[in-house]
Amino acid sequence: MLLANRRNVQLLDASEPDADVKAVFSDFTDAVNADFLYDKQQIFVSDQYIYRIGLNQSRDNNLIVTELYSWKSLACDWITEKLYSLDLDFKRVEVFTIDGKYRKILLWDNLDKPRSIALDPIQGRETLNFKRMKSFRWMFWTDWGSAPKIERCGMDGNLQSRSAIVKYNIQWPNSVTMDYEHSTIYWTDAGIHRIERCNYDGSNRRSIVNTDLLHPFGITLFNESLYWTDWRTRSIYRCNKDSGNNREIVASNKYSPMDIRVMSQERQPRDVNITCPCDVNNGGCSHLCLISPIKPFYTCACPTGVNILEDQKTCAEGTFLCDIRVFIKSVDEESPMNQALDEFIIFSRKQDLRVISLDTTEGLDINLPIKDHQLIGHIAYDSVDRHIYWADTDIPAIRRSHLDGTGVEDVITDLLFPESISIDWIAGNLYFVDSMMYTIDVSRLNGSSRKMLVTENLDEPRSVCVDPVNGYMFWTDWGGQPRIVRANMDGTDQFEIITSSLTRPYGIAVDSVEKKVYWGDTAEYKIEEANYDGSNRRLIFSGDLVEGSNERIFGFSLLGDNIYWTDLQKEAIERVNIKSGSNETVFSGRKDLVSVVAVKRYGLEDDILVGFIT
Repeated sequence: MLLANRRNVQLLDASEPDADVKAVFSDFTDAVNADFLYDKQQIFVSDQYIYRIGLNQSRDNNLIVTELYSWKSLACDWITEKLYSLDLDFKRVEVFTIDGKYRKILLWDNLDKPRSIALDPIQGRETLNFKRMKSFRWMFWTDWGSAPKIERCGMDGNLQSRSAIVKYNIQWPNSVTMDYEHSTIYWTDAGIHRIERCNYDGSNRRSIVNTDLLHPFGITLFNESLYWTDWRTRSIYRCNKDSGNNREIVASNKYSPMDIRVMSQERQPRDVNITCPCDVNNGGCSHLCLISPIKPFYTCACPTGVNILEDQKTCAEGTFLCDIRVFIKSVDEESPMNQALDEFIIFSRKQDLRVISLDTTEGLDINLPIKDHQLIGHIAYDSVDRHIYWADTDIPAIRRSHLDGTGVEDVITDLLFPESISIDWIAGNLYFVDSMMYTIDVSRLNGSSRKMLVTENLDEPRSVCVDPVNGYMFWTDWGGQPRIVRANMDGTDQFEIITSSLTRPYGIAVDSVEKKVYWGDTAEYKIEEANYDGSNRRLIFSGDLVEGSNERIFGFSLLGDNIYWTDLQKEAIERVNIKSGSNETVFSGRKDLVSVVAVKRYGLEDDILVGFIT
């Protein structure tokens, strides 16, 4: 029996109560879930990372996924050798190959607090519930959000196969496991203190154990016995899977018993007489072949960040966001456009910098491997030299590095509070606001030749944005007389273009082709536009204010017909179309959001001509 015990992963002999145990792998931070692939004698463990470890190996150099956000539940598809996982905070179901090479988000809508996942990847069988050969290939998961439930879906994530099979008389459904022979699921409910079961479609539901359960969590099954862990008693129990009788303690005095599995070939059966559609040439799929309960019983899929072509089998040449090294290489190298994402977002939190693809809709964010920062504020991206710049408000300084984390250096020091940054990609200059020194400065991109451009008539300067094509700079000031100001890029010929109906104008962006300026008022929660001279002012977006929140629009970036901003109250990145006014959430669930830069990659020459403005 395999037990995830937070600090370690143990193997137990379940034939005798309180049998001797062996800690197979130790020194974990929070090992909450584990599963196995019996044919290869491999164990998968979810901690801060996901490990794939042979029984006689060290866990060193066995990382397969290094990007974890929160609680992870793992389940191994032993038929096609893939791992499925749940993300509690980001509310999504993912699948990846057991080597971690290809990774895809399958489901991300209508998930509240997904807790545990289990699979039935068996191709087909006759059971007591189904008297003829039946294909299964289901995944089941528990969700103990505001509307607790147990759901099922085909293992390819096809929404046509998704349904809630248990919705009533359920509170905290924790772990779920399968009885493959009888096509039933068992689950623990720590809210109503029960262990229950039902058929795959939710029918024939009945309680198996409903007394003396304090906080049941992990659950598994072997032959006629049901096993579960209890957080309160720190023990492992078993009973008859049908009657709940013959209950006894298998092991006690566990540090923090979490997930549990019976590691046996019988728990990963495979009918050698039935061929899986993914067995032959990977189903014809270029990357991921995912089995399905719906004809033709499999689906080809692409890693997150890459679209599938018209043949529905081949993935486009692009960047797999599951591998940040590929992303960085594709953006940094001077190569054809089809070697990189077309559009992506770089955003900052106080503690890190992250990237999201805009080419697909999964919303997977990946951490850029940039170290040596303290408290990240606003960011800017130089599309020519491909550096990321950020204001570190703790040092304080403006810093930069390559996307791969190399070349971290201080660009500007001797600051009180660096606020906003903007790049002149034509002349290679850096513009920035120090909101506590009440100045707008310029320097070369490496920090040399620094000069104060604007030192007077600044009350509370916040954001600066430059248009080097037309030779203008713009900034917002939300002091006693809030305003938006335009000047030449050397700071001369200042002109207040917007002075009325402003409260706290924060983010600002410009369109150098249409000669439009856009700004967001964080106190009013609205976004507006005007011509460069302030004429033709127009409201683009107005949202609902939340009492006590003054940071509804913070980071601000224009890309094409869309404006992106960070909403600190919603903990989300929002987007509005400047033509239609339609608004949607691009990404949510991250705390401590600060700034955002939306990027379109055109190739080197077009990068220089078009540039990216934040």
